[in-house]
Amino acid sequence: MGGLKRHITCKHTGEKENDPGTDDGEEDKFTNEMLAKIVDEVKRRLVDNKVFSKDIREELRSYELTYLPEESMELAELQKIYKQLMKKKDQEKFYATFYSTVPLNSTKYFTGLSRNAATLLSTKVADIMIVYSKEKSFIPGKDFEIKLSDKEMAGLQYVGAYVLHKLYKKHTNSKVCESTASQQSIAILKASKEEHLLTENHKLTSSLNHGGLWGITKPAQTIFIMCYRVLLCVTEYYSFVHQSSILFIC
Repeated sequence: MGGLKRHITCKHTGEKENDPGTDDGEEDKFTNEMLAKIVDEVKRRLVDNKVFSKDIREELRSYELTYLPEESMELAELQKIYKQLMKKKDQEKFYATFYSTVPLNSTKYFTGLSRNAATLLSTKVADIMIVYSKEKSFIPGKDFEIKLSDKEMAGLQYVGAYVLHKLYKKHTNSKVCESTASQQSIAILKASKEEHLLTENHKLTSSLNHGGLWGITKPAQTIFIMCYRVLLCVTEYYSFVHQSSILFIC
């Protein structure tokens, strides 16, 4: 799982950032409505967390956000920080910029709150902004554009052939190999075998072949690429949910 995540980071992060379908203008715009939504989420979590003093929790419970003026320096600063986060995806840099700006002036961003309550609220707003940016970036079921190098394609062909050959042997050696289900499976597996190992198309397999390795047909190869694409999508979703749940803990 760790190796796959590293591969996604190295191979596919750049592709997403350079996606011509992304509208940098609207996608990176941080609005008063977004801030209000984030503050409501933070308040809900803080007022139920008895780690914090009762006075601060009660102050936050009754707090109503005053929208920042559209021309205000505070809103412009939040928009700048959020846009940088959406573009660079650098959480460490985001926190460094955010903490050096917003908590230090928290009563200007969250007017009507005491210094302690405003500072606490601002630090948790940073966490939810991270989560919000991930929700914007993550699109469940997105069709990843996978471009494999020659070396990666050779590895996929080798692994695919190994898996199919193992399944074929398992079915043929099974006690129920004469059953209808097994015979159908054997026929499907045999159909995926490339009878002639062409050096140009199966470089790795042909170089390692000692008479027992299979080559796989183009349709079988396509199936393995589709499986790899699904695995990438599932892994990204798992990573998104895992990191979001950590940030939600106050």
